Amino acid sequence: IGERTYDAKIATLLLCFINIALTSIFSLSNRKKILQIHAMQNDLAAKNILVQQQSERLISPDEDTREKCDDALTGLYNRKFFESLIAKLAERNAENVSIIYLRISNLLALSDEKGVEDINLLIKDTAKVLTNHADENDICARISKKEFVIIKLNTTKEATVLAVHSLISELNALGSAAKFAAGSSFKETSKTIESALEEAYEIQSI
Repeated sequence: IGERTYDAKIATLLLCFINIALTSIFSLSNRKKILQIHAMQNDLAAKNILVQQQSERLISPDEDTREKCDDALTGLYNRKFFESLIAKLAERNAENVSIIYLRISNLLALSDEKGVEDINLLIKDTAKVLTNHADENDICARISKKEFVIIKLNTTKEATVLAVHSLISELNALGSAAKFAAGSSFKETSKTIESALEEAYEIQSI
């Protein structure tokens, strides 16, 4: 009986040891998975913060600085701001960025037919459509008298396509004599922001 009791104790101790070992292995495995998830979350958060900083560094609450970045007629950001932002995005090699380019293709012809006030109203109406269309984190700029750009941060290729279709519908709803041309591009990992910009400039009439 004594030997059986001893064997039973040994067996019990072995089972306890095996349970502890298995628990340790599973715990270690879970910890590794948790650490990997945390690392992925931190990496994603860091990218989001980076992109936000790229725009926030250029968007200053200081009125004098803001006036230098704004287009006087429309209130959108101006070409200087746009070029600075593109340079920052290129420097940081930002990903998941899309560019939507818009041009009033017959503005010169309309300028010969209409007065300055009518042309300015058309430009303002176009800018208003861009502003209403844009998401909270989008950046809208007027880069010349007849050209506009929307930079979408933290977006997808699919969302960009939908955004272009939505923008076209809103512009057509204006019912004005203006003719628009638009182009878009999504910056993927293998693409530079400069090449994405060139691709967006390959416009199509709408």
